Amino acid sequence: MATNQNGDVDFIARDKRLYGEYENLYVASRGAMALASLTIGVPVAAVSALFSVPQKMLLGKEKKTIGGKKLEFPEVGPLLVEGGVKPLAERELDIVMYGATGFTGSLAAKYLAKQYGSSIKWGIAGRRLDALDKVKKECLALNPQIPEDHIKVIQVDAQNDAQLQAMCSRTRVVISTVGPFVNYGTPLVRAAIATGSNVCDITGEVDWVVGIIDRYDELARKAGSKIVSFCGHDSVPWDLTAFMLAKKLKEEKGEEVKSFEMVDAVRGKPSGGTLESVLESPTTPYKPIHGNFSPLRRSDDGTESPFKTRDRSKLLPTKASTNQWGGPFIMSIVNSKVVERSNALNGYGKDVSYMEHRVSNSLSSVIGRYLELIALGPVLMLPSSLRYKFLPAPGEGPSDEDMEKAFLQVTGVATGIQGSRVGSRIYFRQDPGYRDTARMLVETGLSIALSPDRCQRKAGCLTPGSCCAEVLLERLIATGTEFTYLSKI
Repeated sequence: MATNQNGDVDFIARDKRLYGEYENLYVASRGAMALASLTIGVPVAAVSALFSVPQKMLLGKEKKTIGGKKLEFPEVGPLLVEGGVKPLAERELDIVMYGATGFTGSLAAKYLAKQYGSSIKWGIAGRRLDALDKVKKECLALNPQIPEDHIKVIQVDAQNDAQLQAMCSRTRVVISTVGPFVNYGTPLVRAAIATGSNVCDITGEVDWVVGIIDRYDELARKAGSKIVSFCGHDSVPWDLTAFMLAKKLKEEKGEEVKSFEMVDAVRGKPSGGTLESVLESPTTPYKPIHGNFSPLRRSDDGTESPFKTRDRSKLLPTKASTNQWGGPFIMSIVNSKVVERSNALNGYGKDVSYMEHRVSNSLSSVIGRYLELIALGPVLMLPSSLRYKFLPAPGEGPSDEDMEKAFLQVTGVATGIQGSRVGSRIYFRQDPGYRDTARMLVETGLSIALSPDRCQRKAGCLTPGSCCAEVLLERLIATGTEFTYLSKI
């Protein structure tokens, strides 16, 4: 696997980009936010919970609480497509962007238009035709070389099995941004399996994915369907880093992995869809019905994999291997589980320790991030009528200006069972949570659609790192990502 950089380049320093905040101002502002949130937000949320009926009368809207969604995984239904389905290689479209009218979905559709135009066969799908037509016009305006009839528009309701199957039967891969996935993801997975199709999504909802693996992994393998989750900022950069480091450690040192350390320098803002997924997350973990082990550790034959991973990320500030102050990164909760799934299938090491830090320029900046999380909690507990006065609503996201300033650099270190160490660095020079999530999702889907022979597995409920790691990294490098191995660790 060739990289596009040599040496121990620090991409952020090279580009003179700021990832720490102006310390005094940042810490003071986050402290004020935390104080206001605790003194005002907590009482308001408590009163709201106690007096839900008066609240509905006053605000006219039902309060939406955190969690409480029951995970349900119905049986895969019969094939509803008249005349059956064609083999993947003979289908009309290479890829369909499902959820094209949402914030991230529209970014993915526009990326397809700009990057690939009419060189691939693609379509956009969603519930409202008027909104889809608007997205199509925006895509055609971005790339006038695309014939007007080239982008296929597919109307589909997220709960309509027949429409979902009809969409899946037309394409090799459906890429989905329709979340929260605990609400809308399962019918698509069932439709893909029924039609022998492939699906990639950007979920970070681990409990939902655990249930999907438990209920549908064997069925997906029998149907020849790849169900690939975590195909965006959740959690392609970390999943690919772990894959590449384990491969290098094995090839050059002959060792299995003992530990991964991920050091994140990141700047970005959340969207309303991301926050909505947090609010819709189940309150209790999914209980598997197949086996007495986590479905994340399921091997290709359905038995428990001997390759296990433990999350050792620290809650308190600590020094990372880069000699920077680091604190917890909220995404590490998801990233560690994704690496756990990839390790179970790829076999990085039998007892792997995973640790992740989000670094800043100083300890005070790290403390400011703690205050930011403290401020966020009570706001999330507010009824939606109040919550969205402070936070973005579903369908809203960062401004173009904010996305221009955003980026992600992940420095990874893998230590072998005999003490050898290898390191790498991967860099996303634009907003990782939305613009580059759209790119990661598209490129994951195209890796499967256009290079099926290079995918590690033919079918199953997978991660990017256990499905198409090397071809995906090649595609990302070709479209803007930078990756290098480190000589000094």
